[in-house]
Amino acid sequence: MQRLFPALVGLVILLAIASSCVFIVRERDAALVFTLGEVRTTITEPGLYLKFPPPFETVVRLDKRLQTIETKDPERIQTAEKKNLLIDSFVKWRIADPRQFYVTFGVSDRAAIEFAYERVRTDLGPIEILVTSAAVSGFARFQDLAAEEWQRTLDVNLTGTFHAIQAAIDDMVAGRWGRIVTISSAAGQTASPRQAHYSASKGGVIAMTKTIAAEFGRKGITANTVPPFTVDTPMLRAAQEAGHLPPTEVIEGMIPAGRLGTVDDVGATCAFLCSEGAGYITGQVIAPNGGAVI
Repeated sequence: MQRLFPALVGLVILLAIASSCVFIVRERDAALVFTLGEVRTTITEPGLYLKFPPPFETVVRLDKRLQTIETKDPERIQTAEKKNLLIDSFVKWRIADPRQFYVTFGVSDRAAIEFAYERVRTDLGPIEILVTSAAVSGFARFQDLAAEEWQRTLDVNLTGTFHAIQAAIDDMVAGRWGRIVTISSAAGQTASPRQAHYSASKGGVIAMTKTIAAEFGRKGITANTVPPFTVDTPMLRAAQEAGHLPPTEVIEGMIPAGRLGTVDDVGATCAFLCSEGAGYITGQVIAPNGGAVI
């Protein structure tokens, strides 16, 4: 993701136009996924697009001067521009070499996942190994936790994991071989004050992973979950700067190994669980946490 981010910044630009926005598609290997009423629409043609929410339900393609050149409902545009732009997902893919394929999309959007998976299948074949790691986090006292924040956390962390697995698992069933690794969290194993939404979502990921392991074990598919404790990432440092988490030296004192986890610690665990050597391990909680949760 870090390598992809600079390219993504140059690819999608948001321009304020009153209370609406414009999305720009500059390359062939990109798409916008819209919802128009009950119909999902995917746009890959390079250009500038506006999408308006109900009751307008129209997509507008613009020219360089931001003049309407293509729309099904031109008479509605003046009124529609007063509404907020809603984009379901932006999908971007890039092949660096035959062994690497980068795709970005919103995991809470099933249509975007399926669109991205089809690109993967077209260029690389069936999906056999899946590691789900997309997540959002936040801090709020339980009585202050907004329903919208609760729902967004579950949509990304739990429902997004469900979508990602369900949309891929038929490939594994057909091939009678597959590896699924979900990234959960120690917050899903133990209490995590001021993170009821995050803990609930990650606890759900753990339970779902075990259920998938039980359902698909006889089809050559393993499913395990990896719940890190505290990993040295920008998200951690942002939480520390905001005062939500204590300084690093305090956290390290809580960990028997005496240090924070690293992305390499998590990656090595995932790599093993995806290997042939882990074929008899399924339904397990494998935690690279330095002994913080025992």
